[in-house]
Amino acid sequence: MKRNMMAKRMATAMLTGMMTMSMGMNAFAVVTGAEQNTGADAATKVQIKKTVTTDGKTFAPNATFGFTIEEGEGSAATATSPAIKAGVGVEDIVIGTVGFTSDSDLALLSSSYSGYANIDVSQVSYATPGIYHYVIKESIPEDNLKVKGVVYDETAKDIYVYVERDADANVVKAVVSSTDDGAKAASIDFVNNYGEEGTGKEDQVFDTTVYKKVTGNQGDRTAKYDFTLRITSPDDSKYFIVEVPGTDADDRIVVKANEEKTISLGDTESFTINGLVEGESYTVTEKSYADMGYATFVEQGQYTDETYSKTDKTEKNTIDQTADGIALGNDVVYTVINDNNVTTPTGIILTFAPYVLMIAAAGIFAVMFLRKKREEF
Repeated sequence: MKRNMMAKRMATAMLTGMMTMSMGMNAFAVVTGAEQNTGADAATKVQIKKTVTTDGKTFAPNATFGFTIEEGEGSAATATSPAIKAGVGVEDIVIGTVGFTSDSDLALLSSSYSGYANIDVSQVSYATPGIYHYVIKESIPEDNLKVKGVVYDETAKDIYVYVERDADANVVKAVVSSTDDGAKAASIDFVNNYGEEGTGKEDQVFDTTVYKKVTGNQGDRTAKYDFTLRITSPDDSKYFIVEVPGTDADDRIVVKANEEKTISLGDTESFTINGLVEGESYTVTEKSYADMGYATFVEQGQYTDETYSKTDKTEKNTIDQTADGIALGNDVVYTVINDNNVTTPTGIILTFAPYVLMIAAAGIFAVMFLRKKREEF
């Protein structure tokens, strides 16, 4: 705690030094660019950058993120740092929100999505000049109101408002954020995980992969077999990425929630549903090929063995997450097996020999009978 407080004091001292020098030049150095604050009132604002990270196979969630601000701690001046005042007028500070929308354009698919909002202190009345300390946090809803699949950012960020006496009024000269190492930050960054995987990363977004396997001595391993996919979600406007390796240039198709999509797979091919979260489910149904002699089975896990026995197996051509009791809590793999096996007849000589002998005897008898008739004439 002491180390953190010392770092913050050092940060404040550095920021104050930069501000003082900039005022001597009648300008404050702000980061420029389309994503930064611009305009005459930029001195009263600081930018929030909200980033949502994914596995690169998931569109951004349909979600709006808000923020709260509270008074920060004040501290007395020391030989190495200026006096810091606790923030005032919190109720008059305006904070924007950042919203994201699930997309349907593969060109917009990314491993991270960013949006921006401002903290505006222009409506706060500062009675005295000084450096005012505030703390900003992401608004984290109650569990039942959270966006499913999103891991919220629980960190607290410090911002400082520099106010100086200008003619007959106290004027805000700059609003800045700082990092613990004392560097000035271009924006206040909050990061939410939405399926990004990695060591130490909490992940609440899941995948399901469906493999196709054709077995039996009559199984056609060159044919394609049709599946109907339906992803059920409480969010009708959500889009999912389904990977189908080898089907086209980028191997990905877009599936809208609560609508059906037909996907064709050949032997050993697969598709993967990405971006599933709590409260969503899926149904995968293969078209019946019984009239072609196929029996269809569903196995959990990836099936690779070339031989397959349907003994004691229940025929099934549908994967229903809800009916099958598969809870979203990890990635799941299924194999849908089409088995077409016909027993080759054995003992063919013993089976048909008596009939062959009878036919042969009849032929011999006929030849002899006809020959005798001809001789009599």
